[in-house]
Parts: sequence; C-alpha cells; structure tokens
Amino acid sequence: MILVIRVLTPDGVVYNDEVNELIFPSRNGQVGILPGHAELVTALDIGALIYRKQSNWNSIALIGGYAWVKKNNITILVHSARTSESTNRREAEKLLKEATDRLNSAEGEQEQLEACQSFKRARTLYQIAKLDSILSTLMSKYKGPRLRIIRRLGLRKLEGLTTKIPKNGNRPGQHGRKRTKQTQFSNRLKEKQKLRFYYGISESQTIRYVKQARKRTGVTGLTLLCLLENRLDAVLYNLQLASTIPIARQMITHGHVFVNGKRTNIPSFAFVSSKKESNFTIEVIRGTKASSVVCSKHYVPIESRTPPTFLNEMLVLEYYSNRFLIL
Repeated sequence: MILVIRVLTPDGVVYNDEVNELIFPSRNGQVGILPGHAELVTALDIGALIYRKQSNWNSIALIGGYAWVKKNNITILVHSARTSESTNRREAEKLLKEATDRLNSAEGEQEQLEACQSFKRARTLYQIAKLDSILSTLMSKYKGPRLRIIRRLGLRKLEGLTTKIPKNGNRPGQHGRKRTKQTQFSNRLKEKQKLRFYYGISESQTIRYVKQARKRTGVTGLTLLCLLENRLDAVLYNLQLASTIPIARQMITHGHVFVNGKRTNIPSFAFVSSKKESNFTIEVIRGTKASSVVCSKHYVPIESRTPPTFLNEMLVLEYYSNRFLIL
C-alpha cells in the first residue's frame, strides 16, 4: 500500500506523487502517516514536511495551512510551500541570520509576533536545506546488528558483512519461527538485499551500478558483479588485506590505503584498466606515514566474475526491471 500526497498553494500544485510514508508539522507536534492511517483533519504549523519515496527521503517547507488524510490520500493546503531542490543553503543561512537579528531587536508585541513568524519561516527553509544533504546519507545507512541482517535473509553466514555466525537460525523478532509465504517478489527483494549488505552499498548506489551494467556490452549480471568487485573496499577484502568489507571501508576512510603511491580515502574508488594503467599497486600502512608499509599487493581489474554461491544476480536485475522504471 502507498500514500498519494498533494501539496496545494494559491499559486498551484507544488507536489503530487505517491510516497511510502510522511511526517508533517501540526499545531500539536509532528504527525507520522503510514498507509492505512485513520481519517484525520488537522491544522499545520510552520515547519518541514518530510516524506519517503522508496528509500529516498525529501522535504518541503510548509508555511501554515491544513492537512486532510482520507483512505491513503493526503491533501495539504498551505499558504506557501517550497521544495528542498529549490532551496539554497547559503541563502537559507542568510535569511535565518537576518530573522534572528530582527527577533532579538524587536520591540512591542506586534513587532515581536511578526519577527517570530519570520524566524519560523527562515528556520524551516534552513532545516529543509540541511535535511536534503543529511537525510540521503543517514536514512540509508544501517547501523544495527549485522547478525540480525543475516538471520533476516535466511543465511547461515555472510562473510563479506561479518565473520560471525548467528547461533539462532530463525528470523529475528517475536514471530521469527513462523513460516512465511515465499513469492517471486520476496525472492527478488531478498537477493537484492543480499547484494546490498554484502558490498555495503546504499539503494541509490545499487541503482547506479545496475544502470552502468545495462549500458555496457556483455552479460548484464556478470558486468554488475565486476563493477562491484572492482571497488576498492571489495578489492581489499578479496586480497585478504581486510577480514570484512566494513573493516576495509574503515581502513580506507581513515587514510591507511595507498593506490599507486597516492593516498585513497574513497571506498567506492573503481579500478579500471586502460592503455596507460592496467596494473595497480595497493599498499596498506599502519599509522599515517607512507614509510610504515605493512603489506603491498598488485591488482589487475577483473573483467569477468563467477557469481557467488549465495547470490543470484539475475533476480536482482529482475527486481529493478519489474519494480522501478530506472533503465
């Protein structure tokens, strides 16, 4: 089930699309809406409307109004609205500073009331400008127990994610022992999640790699695996320079990895063969000095990859072909 949201202003329709969930600012605090919510009519305060579409979070600045929730249809009528894409962070910071100075220097009840409303509007614009850069990274990053992921996927182990093996093979949660009905969609979703958590990539990164694999010649599934295996964090793991991919990613971001003598701190760094460069030297150091090299190995970018035994890459491609119109 999904939600259909419409944001209307006197100037026209600001947003009209399907979302999975949303949070809007009411006069009594923030209200979260999921599919199947009871009918609701409430007044809105000045604040940010936050909504999730698939795995992406976005926000819209709302300046007062009303919201009507009925049968998974949400109609929001406001005086004015502004999306995060049309909001510049520097401009929002400047407006917030001016509104703060005006509020501090306001005298009289009427002037203070107007300054307070102006401050709320400026603060909301600054919040959505800031949320646009924060939500995309924080909301897609899993920070929970890794063994829980393995149990949820129905695996005994997932070596790229962690070296530990769960003692309990049931799915996590109170009803984990109950059998669940397997459908084509659930199988495709499970394979996609295996790929994501094994390589430690977000949903948007996975979509980008699938797009790149479709554009290249050859078998799309094997091309997708080659793109992922040629990432720097996966290469460190495959060369046994790190016990898991998350540990490899930490080594890279902390600046302990050099590629051809240059410090590289980007885990998604891609190895690509060319006429000038087809053989790469990877060095892992202890500390921050390049002189303290712990180990050094050579790497040639792979152009073909045997699929892992636990992963069916074709189901991953079917998931994106049937679920999203991204290609």
